[in-house]
Amino acid sequence: TIPGIQYSMRYYIVSVHTSNPGTLRFKAGSSTVGSDCSATTTTGQWVTCTGTWTATGTSTTLKLLNMATDASGNDYGFDDITFTYTPPPPTVSNNLIFSRFLPRRERN
Repeated sequence: TIPGIQYSMRYYIVSVHTSNPGTLRFKAGSSTVGSDCSATTTTGQWVTCTGTWTATGTSTTLKLLNMATDASGNDYGFDDITFTYTPPPPTVSNNLIFSRFLPRRERN
């Protein structure tokens, strides 16, 4: 990761059992990214989960945690985890020098 850069993540979750649908929490370092994302009780119905975070160091530990810990049900799948970032805009110096070349005047 690049410190100060904002990153976005997206993944999908689906229930494979109708009782106690899975709920996932995504963490970057110690910070929760986005909100907890739950599958529906309808099997096969994909739910899109998203979040953003700003990197604070040159490396970041990423975690995907199961927050629904019921003993029955809680069967889910997830897919297509993607990460993107937007590079910072280029910096423009206010020290640019513009010069204008004038034609030489001939001496008489």
